[in-house]
Amino acid sequence: MQTKSVNKIKVNIVVGARFNASKVVEILAAQNDLYDVVIYTSSKRKNWKIEGKNVGYVFIPHFSAIISGLFKFNCPVWFDNISSVYFDWITSLFMRRCDILHAWSSYCLKCIAKAHNEGSFVLVDKACPHPVLQNKLLKQEGKILGVPFVENYQFFLKRILFEFNLADMILVPSDFTFNSFLENNTPRSKLKKIFLDANFTPKKKHVKNCYSEMFVVGVIGGSVARKGYIYLVRAWSELRLPNAKLLLKVSETELSKYSILYKEIKADPSIEIVGYLDDIESFYERCNLFCLPSIDEGFGMVVLESIACSTPVITTRNVGASELVIDGINGYVVYPFDHIALAEKLEFLFYNRNVLKKMSDMCLNSYESYSSSSHSYRKELLSLYQEIASKRLDNS
Repeated sequence: MQTKSVNKIKVNIVVGARFNASKVVEILAAQNDLYDVVIYTSSKRKNWKIEGKNVGYVFIPHFSAIISGLFKFNCPVWFDNISSVYFDWITSLFMRRCDILHAWSSYCLKCIAKAHNEGSFVLVDKACPHPVLQNKLLKQEGKILGVPFVENYQFFLKRILFEFNLADMILVPSDFTFNSFLENNTPRSKLKKIFLDANFTPKKKHVKNCYSEMFVVGVIGGSVARKGYIYLVRAWSELRLPNAKLLLKVSETELSKYSILYKEIKADPSIEIVGYLDDIESFYERCNLFCLPSIDEGFGMVVLESIACSTPVITTRNVGASELVIDGINGYVVYPFDHIALAEKLEFLFYNRNVLKKMSDMCLNSYESYSSSSHSYRKELLSLYQEIASKRLDNS
């Protein structure tokens, strides 16, 4: 494929925050002779790690994301919706003509319209399940937690659904998300599944001491309702394992909004709330076992991060990355909403450290096998881009 100099494929990345877009940029930037990339985002330039790389950066304000980042405060849904509409509108005014628009769902309706008018191919990235399923799950969870789920406004939901209709392709990271779109009448031909990847590459190979006196289980996640904390906390509190600690890497301010859950956590001295960490790898290093009991997780990059750090995983079928957990080999996959199933697996691994050790030893092999396979995020994404680019060059 001849794409040197002026024939580079122009790619516009449009995303209100950062999400997994940083991985896309990292992968495309390494193919500098093929792709000319410009990012349109409200996430700070330093967050993209593009210094010294030939990648353009245009700051577009997304006021809700900026305020949330500065003050650790979740803005009202109405303000977040309006901020996204404004971000999309401003971006559409400044966005250059491109060959491929890669945009993240809820930030890009006007950008899609402009890109199509200019003959661009449009990819819409959606990690979470279809909004109809997601809303259903979170309404149900809100009742259990005693905190009503506040949906996006109807006008905004319609915008998101229209983005899906206009997209040439919708990128999803798992069967969980893929099937949720099929169940809501999205043509199979429009969907493309590509697994995501870990947010970091471990600085070293981790060798776990699975026989240590203190048994440490960890979980990471900011969205309390989506992450299924209530089921893990109840499983943990009922077990009352000796010499055991549960680490919750989550904002205590966010947790405190869910009084039912927060009281249960505070009543158990073996549960520790972990705040900000400079090095997230140190969190996985501290854990014997990682648990992600989410009810709504399109992928869950923390699952891969944990496996990459030789830490076995217990997760649920509603976590997309559960497809990469080999049950009984590098972890366990249970049904969501089931604290009894979580308790059974936690208790088994607590009392069977030899099994835990074998799982830990298998984790690194699992991650390395995935990373070097044809199904890795990098290889699948490059293959897709090359396919789109080749078709555009053939038609030019």
